[in-house]
Amino acid sequence: MPNFTLAVHILSMLLLMTFPLTVEAYPGKPLRLEQLVQTSDVIAVVNIDTIRSTEEVSIDVEGNRLLATADVAAVRLVRLIKGTCPTNFTIDFNTPLQYVGYPGISSGTKMVFLRAVGENFTFTDRHYPRLPAANRSNSSPPDSLPSDPLQAVADEMGLIMSQHEYSLDEKVAVVNMAYAIPARPSFTSSLLAGLEETNDVYLKSLIESELIRRNDVSHLLLLASELLMNRSTPAEQRQNLLSAIANRLTNPEAVPVLIRLVESADIATRRAASEALWHIAEPSSKNALIKALSDPDPDVRYHAVRALAQISGQDVWAPSVSEFELHQKKYLDHWHGTENPGPEGPLAPGPP
Repeated sequence: MPNFTLAVHILSMLLLMTFPLTVEAYPGKPLRLEQLVQTSDVIAVVNIDTIRSTEEVSIDVEGNRLLATADVAAVRLVRLIKGTCPTNFTIDFNTPLQYVGYPGISSGTKMVFLRAVGENFTFTDRHYPRLPAANRSNSSPPDSLPSDPLQAVADEMGLIMSQHEYSLDEKVAVVNMAYAIPARPSFTSSLLAGLEETNDVYLKSLIESELIRRNDVSHLLLLASELLMNRSTPAEQRQNLLSAIANRLTNPEAVPVLIRLVESADIATRRAASEALWHIAEPSSKNALIKALSDPDPDVRYHAVRALAQISGQDVWAPSVSEFELHQKKYLDHWHGTENPGPEGPLAPGPP
């Protein structure tokens, strides 16, 4: 271990024993890509050649004083996306000696987001100092900057998804950050290309979930047949896919597939499909929803009642969960057409 690093660790232990720090756990900070792009003076794809520590410092993290090393990364410019910077320059940053949610920096090709401090550079956001970048040479003149930096950032990450030479870990890293990328057709196309290119079940489920979140249903029939109906799909991945269908899918074009799924033998699949039909509230699903009123699962029945109320515009026949649990038969009878209440809606229920 280098003498400097050893000295830092020894001093850190002595200080912590003498003046123990009480630090709250630092929750993960969500990536806000548009804000990161807007607030950065420089966005660039660089090769990080070396990283060295220069001294020990005390820094403020969420109101707590923490020991850290002052570090310097030597980088070479590959592609410039926003702002201006030399071909060779350094980035100054601090690395806390205890984990506080900062991901750290390693050598290699990265897309960095920088703030200019005088003639030096530091990271705009220590939680997101770098994002994945395509490892390719510059295809445009150095003085030609993208007119839309946000689109250029999305394209960098999209290229990783669509090209086979990038590793599974690189692709997973991109999909896990995709929630922050605005709805851009080019990135959706990259996700679809990545779905076609990979045979990895885990990556497939991540891409499928993200496509559902973006309301792209071009893949949904394949998802229904290959993943949701496949008992070999790991439980956690099935749960993530079903959660995306239940909570994020609002595209009416998904209704034909959802009608099939609401008749699945799997309870969790029926629950997700019926909840999606509730959110979409498409009149063409009415017959399937009336049939779902007889489902053995109470959650499916509740989703069907809420969906029928929304489709028909009868808000008074859209019960809360607790109301439905207490007086389920009243609402089921109404939507089965066996009860004919007045226009004021359901009568006040009597004692159970």
